[in-house]
Amino acid sequence: MILLGLLLAIVNINLMVIFQKNTPTEVKGRFFSILETGSSLIVPLGFLVAGRTVDLFGYSKNLYVMGTMIVLASLYFYFIPGINNIVEGEEDDDEVC
Repeated sequence: MILLGLLLAIVNINLMVIFQKNTPTEVKGRFFSILETGSSLIVPLGFLVAGRTVDLFGYSKNLYVMGTMIVLASLYFYFIPGINNIVEGEEDDDEVC
C-alpha cells in the first residue's frame, strides 16, 4: 500500500506538469477548478462501489480485481502514441520561470 502511494504521487506530479505546460494560460484557472471539483466529486462514488464490492466478494478478491484493473489501465495508456508524444515533445521546452 505504501508503494502504491509513492507511485501515485510520482504519476500525479508528472500529470500535473503535463497539464500545466499544455493548458493555455487564459483557461488554466477554469481547467484546474473543473479537474479538482471532478476529482472531489468522484471520491464518494469510489467509496460506494468499493464498499459494495467488498460486501459481495470479500476483501481479497476486491483488492486483486482493483489491482488488475490498475495494471490493465496503465498498460493501455502506456501504449497510446499521443500520450508518449506529449512527453517527448517537451524536451526542447525546458525554460526556467
